[in-house]
Amino acid sequence: LLVRGREPAWDRPLVDLGAGAATLAVLLGLSRHPGEWALVPAVAAAAVQVAAAGVILRRLALQVLGPLLACVAWVLLMGVAGVRGPRWYTAAVGLALLAVVSLWRRDRRRQNAAVATLEIVALELLGIAFLVGAPVAQAFTESVGSAFIATGIGIGLGVWGVGTRVRRRVTTAAVVILSSLAVVVAVPLVTLLPAWGGAGMWIAVAVIGLVAVVGATMLERAQDAVTGTRARLAEWTAGWE
Repeated sequence: LLVRGREPAWDRPLVDLGAGAATLAVLLGLSRHPGEWALVPAVAAAAVQVAAAGVILRRLALQVLGPLLACVAWVLLMGVAGVRGPRWYTAAVGLALLAVVSLWRRDRRRQNAAVATLEIVALELLGIAFLVGAPVAQAFTESVGSAFIATGIGIGLGVWGVGTRVRRRVTTAAVVILSSLAVVVAVPLVTLLPAWGGAGMWIAVAVIGLVAVVGATMLERAQDAVTGTRARLAEWTAGWE
């Protein structure tokens, strides 16, 4: 990458040299004891080399392979370090998939092709699901505080959507943020209901009914506010994907 301005004749020798070194490093790592650390930096170096080769040779397949190998290196690192918890693994998979989507979209944009095809959108949503799935699930099984991790991810997705001018990402971020906050509120209530007993259940029903009545009276005003907000958003996001 640092010698991008050199003669094109150096492309193949540089790529072959880097590929050979990365392959040798991985083979040496595999020859070690499975519990040792040697394979982790080898795979990480191979990820960097493959990504660089993809840029030099302008090959999308090699560019995409870079973040996937980086994900493998991270999973190996977590395994060797003895780290437990699904989010340490699923987050790496989600980030790798989103990196693949970004590279894929950039390549199609260069070819003046559509960047919001069904395959690209599905892969992007799958990557987001990997990012937020584990924190939301752990909010139910371990600690409700895990839902705040999903909220932070949603905020990051919103910033990403605004920066890339993609409505779909901003909408997905809003869904993630609202869903995670709903989990923060709902999980403690579900935990408290059995302790309240029958009286607590009736109180909960009364509160829900009161909220429904108040919500119905404010529905018309809320619809007007949503309509105005939607119009302003449409004007602000004019020209976005």
